[in-house]
Amino acid sequence: MVALIAAMMMCLTADAKTEDVGGRVIDAKGDPLPFVSVALLTADSTYIQGATSDVNGCFQIKTTETCCILRFSYIGYKTQYVDVNGSEIGAVQMEPDQTMLSEITVKGQMPKTKLTGNSMLTTIQGTVLGLSGTAMEMLTKVPGMMMKGDDLEVLGKGTPVFYINGRKMRDKDELKRLRSEEIQSVEVITNPGAEYDATISAVVRIKTVRREGTGFGFDLMAANNQDLAFGFSDPSSTLNLRYRHNNLDLFGMVNYWTWDSPNDLHITQSTFLKADEGIRNILQDSHARNDWHGEGLNYNLGFNWQINDKHSLGARVERHDQFNTYNDMWVDTENNLTGRDLSHQDGHTYYPYNWQSNAYYNGQVGKLNIDLNVDFLTDKENDDDQIDVYLPETQTMQQNSHTWSRLWATKLVL
Repeated sequence: MVALIAAMMMCLTADAKTEDVGGRVIDAKGDPLPFVSVALLTADSTYIQGATSDVNGCFQIKTTETCCILRFSYIGYKTQYVDVNGSEIGAVQMEPDQTMLSEITVKGQMPKTKLTGNSMLTTIQGTVLGLSGTAMEMLTKVPGMMMKGDDLEVLGKGTPVFYINGRKMRDKDELKRLRSEEIQSVEVITNPGAEYDATISAVVRIKTVRREGTGFGFDLMAANNQDLAFGFSDPSSTLNLRYRHNNLDLFGMVNYWTWDSPNDLHITQSTFLKADEGIRNILQDSHARNDWHGEGLNYNLGFNWQINDKHSLGARVERHDQFNTYNDMWVDTENNLTGRDLSHQDGHTYYPYNWQSNAYYNGQVGKLNIDLNVDFLTDKENDDDQIDVYLPETQTMQQNSHTWSRLWATKLVL
């Protein structure tokens, strides 16, 4: 009991505030359980803030919210929910998930996480996390990370910047194409050093397994989100191609996408004004119909060459074509004071071209670490809009804009 009280005292800080929520996570034997993901949720399960338990099992989350719930999750244990009643919730004992543990016994061992300075390094290869499926699915189970909406976040730090074998990831869909069994380790950096931009709050570095031999692979994916209430849909199809020869990886991708967003809105409004003759009621009935449509193609082609354990380089080029994108909107308003207004807006957006490219080198010469990235971007956008007013009087307004941009950027970290 004395040991437990002493350990609990380690979780408290001298400058703790009333809005801080803290506690300690332990296992079935009462031992501290580190690297547990702790999420603070509202009563309707909306994510507020998060943290990871330290080597003593302690955690602390700063918040001004009240009536909250804490969610505790860790691979091999059942997810637990605890109501927050005060700033210190005490010890939370995690219950082993026997079903998951039996699968781990058969398929692989538990992942190992260790603290290395300002980061957490988790081993993936040979563990149950390596059987998660895609890298995206695996990362949601890595200590210190969670899925928020469609994006991955580091608990308490927000959206991180991802690196794969020292190369900065530009396309988050790479995490859907990369398989978890191809990953050796994941490092979650919660306090990035001076080698990163000051605006970066967290970094995730993924190291893949070095594979030998020659092989070709491809996959075809199709997806669609459909809103049954409003009719929104965004079907897409993606073809990924991969070829490996020893330490050289060649890859390519073609993605076709389209979306439709119809919107039909009716608004009736009554406004009461005080006038000389008494109270006047101004009635206005509005009907707006808006149809958005977009369609395009994305392509990329590149290579990654892992020369050896100390040197790797690669390049990637992308093109994004957006065509047949338009906005068609009618607005019809009837007002008992000003009469009727009727207008139509027709807008079109064209992207004649959009090119992005990246080349990188990551290596070590003696004790000197080298991280070099070169980026290039060029694009052009044309916007044409026309507004036709039919009532109360006919008039036409046109707007045309053309935007062209080009960017070179180089970053060298030694």
